[in-house]
Amino acid sequence: MEKQRLKKELIQKISECEDADVLKRVEEILIGFSEVREGSENYTKEVDPVPTSFYEKLEEDFQKYQKGEIMGISWEEFREEIRSKHGFIQSQKVLTLTSEKQY
Repeated sequence: MEKQRLKKELIQKISECEDADVLKRVEEILIGFSEVREGSENYTKEVDPVPTSFYEKLEEDFQKYQKGEIMGISWEEFREEIRSKHGFIQSQKVLTLTSEKQY
């Protein structure tokens, strides 16, 4: 019964939604999962959970960056920006893989 109630609530919320961006994100989530029935078993195949629009925007920004239309900042500048905005940044060790596979 819980699943049926949830479906009804989602249908209601979607039908009342006027925000095109939200509706597009819901559509991308639903497209991202496909169910294949094989015999009596159900298999759920998860496609990329990152919305396609994210990759499109990333590609668009990268092309602008290559043309010099937008500028990037260094990691140090980014960290300082975060520190000044939020007060701190937790340091994290980054694992670098080399051709010799040193861990």
